Amino acid sequence: MQVITEELKELNKKLDTLNTRMIATNDLMIIMNDKLTSAQRVMLGFMVVSSAATIIVALKNIRTLMKYPPVISSSPKEFLFYTK
Repeated sequence: MQVITEELKELNKKLDTLNTRMIATNDLMIIMNDKLTSAQRVMLGFMVVSSAATIIVALKNIRTLMKYPPVISSSPKEFLFYTK
């Protein structure tokens, strides 16, 4: 009976150690998840800003093209577009 009690105590110590490791791992996973979430927010912010900048540039280009439409050169040798 005493041998079984000792083995159970050892097993309980091992389980406590594993439980402590699992708690520590869980805490690390929570920290990593928070960091990942904040990195994702930053990346999303950059995407929104760059998309807005791209749209603004495209709108400016369209506005310029509406003001000054491209003119095809009358010379058959040149296929370049000129603006007025």
